[in-house]
Amino acid sequence: EVADTLRSVLPPFCTYLKSPDCAFTVQLASNPTANAFVDENGHIYLTLDLLAHIDNTDEIAAVIAHEIAHHLNDDDVAKSGAITIRQGLKYQLGGGSPSAAPSRHAGGAQILIKRETSADYLAAYILAHAGYDLRKAETVWIKLGLLSTGDIRSKTAAHPLPAERLAVWRNIVAEIGDNPTAMPALKN
Repeated sequence: EVADTLRSVLPPFCTYLKSPDCAFTVQLASNPTANAFVDENGHIYLTLDLLAHIDNTDEIAAVIAHEIAHHLNDDDVAKSGAITIRQGLKYQLGGGSPSAAPSRHAGGAQILIKRETSADYLAAYILAHAGYDLRKAETVWIKLGLLSTGDIRSKTAAHPLPAERLAVWRNIVAEIGDNPTAMPALKN
């Protein structure tokens, strides 16, 4: 149901972003960590551990919208230059080691974090268009941030630090304000 709701608001975003591919599917992935990711074909994977930490539809919508945003932004692991898509998916699906994850060294971190922040930005607008509560949705970023602080991957993770991510999210929510049908500003 959440995927269908999000799918229904995507056509204007795809037109606005000049994205040729608005299609996506949502699937479960077997991985011992709370995680979600999208492949280059628009297949969004959610882990069971992630779903165990989700309390409402606004949170799951936030995660799916974030992955949709990666897809619309044409983000994929290989573009980071750190690892190949196959290595990334192998790691994400539980078959690789944390050393195969994208690294935060040599400037790669800033590129990866910028992609994550950009995905959060677009996701918030998608959620607003779909009628989700952005304040309820933000709780998923708090939860995932708390989970990642003790995780070995936190040293190589591509996401902003939890406090930074939450601050940026709240700024995006303020930007959307009382105009949930606005389109995001295109940034270079």
